[in-house]
Amino acid sequence: MRRGRSLQMLRDMIQERGGIDGVLDDRSGMSIDDFLRFIQQLRRYMTASEQQTLFEAEARRPSAVATYLAVYALVARGFAYRQPAAIARAQQMLVHLGRRQDVNLEKAICAMLLGKPKPPTAPWN
Repeated sequence: MRRGRSLQMLRDMIQERGGIDGVLDDRSGMSIDDFLRFIQQLRRYMTASEQQTLFEAEARRPSAVATYLAVYALVARGFAYRQPAAIARAQQMLVHLGRRQDVNLEKAICAMLLGKPKPPTAPWN
């Protein structure tokens, strides 16, 4: 009961901010950077499932930050519970995220965990 209430309070706080990386006033006094550090601290107390649910919902705003966090939660859940479908879903999210930022390392990790590593395309210097 208490855990559910805490998660709801976090969702409400994120909603008031206009998203994880939102700029609206949630009356916390935290800047975007402070709030992201706060989220990082909270993640260690949340299950992979809780993180997945929260961050996937936030990724629909859309939010690159929430998408990235959802990817990490999906990979963690997929690895911990042997759910390759979760890792494959993370890989799909990375395709969209890759249009805005370099996520090649994360894509390679997903491919490796799924047993589908790709050979390097350029020689190492």
